Amino acid sequence: MSSQTRALSAIFVTVMVDMLSFGLVMPNLQLTLERFGTKDWHLGLILASFSLATFISAPIAGRLSDRFGRKPVLLAGAILNVISFVLYARADTVGWILASRIFGGLGASNLSAAFAYVADNSPPERRAQAMALIGAAFGMGFILGPVVGGQLAEYGGNRLLGEVSAVICVVNVFWILVALPEPRGERSRESAAVFSVSKFVQAVTNPQLGALLLMFFAYNFAFSNMESTFFRLMFHRFGLEEGPSGRILGFVGLVMVIMQAAVVGRLVRRIGEVRMIRAGILMVAPFLAILPFVPSPAAVYLVSIPLAAGSAMYTPSVQALISKTASKSIQGGVMGVTQGLGAMARILGPTVGNSLFGVWHPLPYVTAGVVMALPLAISWYALRPSSHLAPSAPDQSGAHGS
Repeated sequence: MSSQTRALSAIFVTVMVDMLSFGLVMPNLQLTLERFGTKDWHLGLILASFSLATFISAPIAGRLSDRFGRKPVLLAGAILNVISFVLYARADTVGWILASRIFGGLGASNLSAAFAYVADNSPPERRAQAMALIGAAFGMGFILGPVVGGQLAEYGGNRLLGEVSAVICVVNVFWILVALPEPRGERSRESAAVFSVSKFVQAVTNPQLGALLLMFFAYNFAFSNMESTFFRLMFHRFGLEEGPSGRILGFVGLVMVIMQAAVVGRLVRRIGEVRMIRAGILMVAPFLAILPFVPSPAAVYLVSIPLAAGSAMYTPSVQALISKTASKSIQGGVMGVTQGLGAMARILGPTVGNSLFGVWHPLPYVTAGVVMALPLAISWYALRPSSHLAPSAPDQSGAHGS
C-alpha cells in the first residue's frame, strides 16, 4: 500500500468517525430542546448556532492548516468535539446545549483541513476520486449515526448519547495522533477558499454563475427547513420517539449513498447536469410539501425515497456546473462563496423553519416546496441542456477577499 493510499484511508476513518458522532445526536437534539420548553424561534437559533460557528471558524482553520499543518488542526477539531459532547451529556439547561453546539461547530471547522489533506495526498487527475472518499465518509456517518443515536436516546437520553459520542471522539483523537501522517512537501492551498465579499460580487455579476449560486442557496435553505424540524414533526404527527425517526433518517442516507454510488454518475453522462437538476427538483419539491400530510410512518418511508433520490441528483449537479462555469483564476474564490452560501442557508433555514413550525406544523415543508420553485424556474429560463456553460471571465480587478 502506497503512502498516499495509507494517508487517504486514515483521513477517511477520521472524517467518518467525526460524522458518526455528529449523526448520533441528531435524533435527540430537537426533542430535547422541546422538552426543555424552548420557544420555536429560540430552538431554531440554537440549531443554527452550529453552522454559524463553523462559518466563522472554518476560514481560520483553513489558514492555520496551511501555516502549521493539517494534522494539528484536525487534532484540535477532534478535541473540540470531545468538549462539545461532554457538555451535551451534562446538559440540563438550554444554555449548556447552546454551548455544546457552538463547540461542535468550532470542531466541525476542521473539515476544511480534511479536504485540504485529501488534496495534498492526491494528484490532480485523481482528485475527484479522492474527494469522493470524503463524501462516502459523510454518507457512512449519516447512515449509522441517526439509527444508533435514536436507539441510544430512547435508553439514556442526551446523557448517554453525549457520553458515547465523546468516547468515539476520544478514539478519533488517538487515531489522528497515531495513524494520520502529516502530508509531506508543499501544501495545497484549497483550504484557503473562503467566503469573500469581492468574490461574491464578482460571481453573482456573471449571469450564469449567479443563477447557479442562487439555486444552490435556495435549495439548501429549503432542505434545512425540513431537516431542522423533522424529528419534531414525527413526534407531533405520529408520536414517534428518537428511535423510529432515526431509522427513517438513516434510510434517507442509505438511499442517497446508493444513488450517488450507482446511479448519478451514469445518469449525468447520459442526460447532462441541467436535466439532472430539473429532475431532482421535480422529485424533491412536491414530496417535501406533502411530507407532513402523509397518513402513517410507512408512508414517510415511501415519500423519503424520491426526496433522497432527488437530492442525490440535484446537489452534485449544481456543484459541478458551478465549478465548470467559474474560470480557473477564480475557482478558489467561487468555492469559498459556495461554501459560505451553503452555511448561510443552514443558519437561516433552522431559524425560519422552526419559527414557521410554531405557527403551523406543516408550514416549513409547504414553504420549502414553494421555495424550490425558484431553482426550477432558474434552471428552465437561465440554463440550457444543450449548451456548454461559458467560464466566467478571469478576475482583472486585483481585488482581494474581504
